[in-house]
Amino acid sequence: MKNGIIGYAHPRFWLFLPLFITISGISIILLTRYVAYIYHPEEFARSLPTISKTASLDIATQLFASTIPIIAVCVLFAWYLGYLATQERISVLVEKKYSPRLHLLNRIALTLGVTSGISLALLAIVSLEDNNDWHIYFSYVFFISQTLSFAFDSSVLLQIRKHVGKDRAKHGLGLDVRPWLSIALIINALFFYFMYLYKEDPLLANFELTRPIYVGSEYLSVFIGLSYATAYLPEMRRYINNFFGTNYK
Repeated sequence: MKNGIIGYAHPRFWLFLPLFITISGISIILLTRYVAYIYHPEEFARSLPTISKTASLDIATQLFASTIPIIAVCVLFAWYLGYLATQERISVLVEKKYSPRLHLLNRIALTLGVTSGISLALLAIVSLEDNNDWHIYFSYVFFISQTLSFAFDSSVLLQIRKHVGKDRAKHGLGLDVRPWLSIALIINALFFYFMYLYKEDPLLANFELTRPIYVGSEYLSVFIGLSYATAYLPEMRRYINNFFGTNYK
């Protein structure tokens, strides 16, 4: 894709995209759980189902499989727009002898972001009931690639800020929550993986809050991931204004 693809849509579309990913994505996850509860209350009586389990139940699975791929496509475009915004930052603010390394890290972040978007669509289409092994595989790829993409992207941002020095506020780099979201996701993802591995351990299995904590950490990881797009909005807005010659606030 070339930069020109941005020009095929109205600038407001690109500015609305991150908000759409966050708001619609979280709404779909919650609505899927609500629909699963309405039509399959027995599952909630037995245990507290995970996102994958609720999304595999009849009615809820049709909702999840038909909507999450749309969010996934939006994620692909959002990562590309974020990549272009960061690429411009590197070219303008970083000395040429340092920029090749940051451009490489930015491309890695884009590759991982695209991978997370594709795997998100696939895990939505292939439910836990359809094919347990492939759904779990796509879930692994999604969570790992998403976490790493945030880490690489935040690393590039922090290095740009380091090169700018005291002029951060002047260039609009004074406040950015992306590194904090990245750290939060990494910590929660590690905790979630620990709970995934040891939730059946006798020490944890007998603790009545183990299941709610495990499921809650899964939802928290997804919500943090969906919020990252909105955290990218200030950088995307700056790039869109430069690209279109607009002055959106």
